[in-house]
Amino acid sequence: DCKPVATPIATSQAAAGARTGSITGELVRIFRSLVGGFNHLVNCTRPDIALVVRQLQSGIAAPTEEHWLQMKRLVRYLAGSAELGLVYRPCEEASLKCALATTAYSDASFDPPSSYSGGLVFLSSARHLVGWSCRKQRIVSQSTMESKFIALGGVVTDVICLRMMLCEGLCGELPEGDLPLEGVLEVPEQLLPPTEVMVDNEAARL
Repeated sequence: DCKPVATPIATSQAAAGARTGSITGELVRIFRSLVGGFNHLVNCTRPDIALVVRQLQSGIAAPTEEHWLQMKRLVRYLAGSAELGLVYRPCEEASLKCALATTAYSDASFDPPSSYSGGLVFLSSARHLVGWSCRKQRIVSQSTMESKFIALGGVVTDVICLRMMLCEGLCGELPEGDLPLEGVLEVPEQLLPPTEVMVDNEAARL
């Protein structure tokens, strides 16, 4: 039993605490076991905890007291949000174009050298979440705009992979010759409409 909290990450430095000592012994084993379980949740049904899990993974080799506090807060958050998950409903639109419409969102935190990229990819007019990511940026960005561009590149890569998968599916369903096989850029717009990618930084908009 634990007291639930509303967010997986503390919203202020005072609430987060600042402890740098290391944990040892049985606590390390418990920490690593729980982080592995959290990672499974992120990959399957809970993209909302992706950022904090990635931060916990950074301390998997030598977890500190701060990582331990982060993990305990995440447990409290999950205890209060056990009913959350992903729900997929049938697409109400009859057209193939609406069923295959894709939309993506990109964002990043500018906090060098620990900036993170995040992205979401939705499929169909029913807005099914089919892809999500949270990655620590390998390049040290010099500005918010640069970190947003790095995140945007990662999301666009995910979108291209999804469109290639959709193209392969269309090639199997349509008569031979109706769909070019050369790549995603040559798919007729009436079958696979362009993907709209959203980014919340004015300077990074294309």
